[in-house]
Amino acid sequence: MAKATLEQWRMFKAVVEHGGFAGASSAVFKSQSTVHHAVQKLESALQVKLLEVKGRKAYLTENGQLILRRAEFLIDEASKIESVANTLSEGIESTLKIAVDEVFPQHLLYQALSHINEQYPLVKIELIESVLNGANELLTNAVVDLAITSIALYGINCHSLCDIEFIAVAHPDHPLHQRTEPLTYRELKLHRQIVVRDSATQTS
Repeated sequence: MAKATLEQWRMFKAVVEHGGFAGASSAVFKSQSTVHHAVQKLESALQVKLLEVKGRKAYLTENGQLILRRAEFLIDEASKIESVANTLSEGIESTLKIAVDEVFPQHLLYQALSHINEQYPLVKIELIESVLNGANELLTNAVVDLAITSIALYGINCHSLCDIEFIAVAHPDHPLHQRTEPLTYRELKLHRQIVVRDSATQTS
């Protein structure tokens, strides 16, 4: 059983940050006597002197400096737990799984992830690289929550993010290089296309 409460740690930290009990009282919206009593109970429970009062100022003792660092970590973790709870109560996913086609520009992906982190810093993001139909398959099988794909998936709400230019390449001796007029998609279809891989496990 913990000897000290989280509220006592918060009051102790407030006294240090504001240089005394009066400043801490205003910061935590408690009476000065309440803050003073909380710190006294904390010292009594731990049997360690945390603060020395000189005039109207409160100073950390050597032991207090060491314990404050631990207390700050504890308070920060408690705040994270509360934020996670708030996120869940608002219906926001705690983990977001995204399948991303490797042709999607990385700088755009990182910008989007940065914005998500700013708005929802506690949401864990899992990225799965995919090729061609791979992202669609992961989304269809409910492996991921979101798919960034180069192939539209019918029956699911899709939004266009950007245009990506693909350049067809061939060996210098390939017949396509012998043509002088501009190539059309129909002419390209007459020749073999080599795809490095498709990350989808099902083929149509």
